[in-house]
Amino acid sequence: MLAIAVLVEAAIMAAVTVTLVVDILVSPSASVLSALALTLLAALAAVWLVVLALATLRARPWIRSGVIVWQVVQIAVAIGSLQGPAPRVDIATALLVPSIVGLVLVFTPSVVGATRRV
Repeated sequence: MLAIAVLVEAAIMAAVTVTLVVDILVSPSASVLSALALTLLAALAAVWLVVLALATLRARPWIRSGVIVWQVVQIAVAIGSLQGPAPRVDIATALLVPSIVGLVLVFTPSVVGATRRV
């Protein structure tokens, strides 16, 4: 179940990366370097999530920390989207729900047992 959740997050990050690439090609950016850097970071995040999902299927012990870090990053972005002059509750919800699910799943006894180093 955790691997599926992480794969869904990877697919969403891949879609975000494609959207950013299209935005770079279609609409002019105030800073092309910033747009490229953001696109590169999104692509790296998508690749990292695929690696995490595959390692989850192989029950590697290090995946728990990687998944926790990713969920905490998503929570930080969700909190940031609630701040400022135009808070986006929809984005915050879309980020918080999978983050909470991921955190709950990573601490379930089945995941902890499967990824425990013996």
